[in-house]
Amino acid sequence: MKTDIDWESIENMQSNGVDIAESFKLMDAHRLANLTAEERVAQTEARWAMYKYIGDVWEWGRRELGESPGFFFPFNPIAALREIFDRMQMTAFQAQVDLGEDPTASLRIGHRCPTCHR
Repeated sequence: MKTDIDWESIENMQSNGVDIAESFKLMDAHRLANLTAEERVAQTEARWAMYKYIGDVWEWGRRELGESPGFFFPFNPIAALREIFDRMQMTAFQAQVDLGEDPTASLRIGHRCPTCHR
């Protein structure tokens, strides 16, 4: 088990999260297009729930630290996860729009489209 913390790797995690999400986007969009409408709704809701949960952890850190958690290295993995799930939920939302579905009509979680909430 590794006990030393590689702070440089942690510091770069947020940008790595962006890279991972962008690399996954094309495959993800293709797979989403091949799901049923109900499965796409489930994907959009699940992704939003994860994004919201990670955001809640981020806000908890902000309250506890009194500043942006981004300045506190252990929170950088959370920043990476936020980037990944933000992009993943936007990809799912966009897949519904591209297929003529209204993602906001079936979401129990509320409206969060990439256009309005970026």
